[in-house]
Amino acid sequence: LELLAYESTTKAERIVHLAQPLQIPGQKWLDKIYNSIKTKKALTVEYQPFGKKASFVIISPYLLKEYDHRWYVYAYNHEKAQIRTYGLERILSIKKSLQEYLPNESFYPDTYFKDIIGITLSPGRKPKNVEFEVYGATRSYIQTKPIHYSQEEIESQSEHSTYRIQVVPNYELESLFLSYGETIKVTKPKALVSKLKSRTKELSKLYK
Repeated sequence: LELLAYESTTKAERIVHLAQPLQIPGQKWLDKIYNSIKTKKALTVEYQPFGKKASFVIISPYLLKEYDHRWYVYAYNHEKAQIRTYGLERILSIKKSLQEYLPNESFYPDTYFKDIIGITLSPGRKPKNVEFEVYGATRSYIQTKPIHYSQEEIESQSEHSTYRIQVVPNYELESLFLSYGETIKVTKPKALVSKLKSRTKELSKLYK
């Protein structure tokens, strides 16, 4: 780890290259949120979701998470009375709140992230068996870099292999499958297949 940290900052000839950029959007808020979690202090955050107006929310932050070169904070929203996810690059300002910090009594990261790809988990949704066929050289790639820890090969033919994972379908999973293009075909569940068909149909319109 020390070697990687050194290689990521040195100007000497590189022998190790890190994909993660040194500056991630929203990174300037890390210290304030981190200290809030450690000292158990609530925060008033000015937050602007993409395409919407900014508003102020009072949160008790529980966890910082980096995913796909973006930082997120999982926090209890005092007004909504539920845990929400906030992208740090959409935070406009942060200040201490006069409200009391509400300690974490139901958010367990190891359990929360066990059944999802990425960061998005809608309340109440359960894992489903997701099956997909893999073609060409991607077969070897998927074997050595599973999409999810639950991945298992259930069939192998001359032209393709079929795998199964148990996850909660979400936007990140859809995007991951689509990133493999024509080398992966999702076959189950029907709702996920339908969503992917819809997205690929919209995509094809851009290339007419």
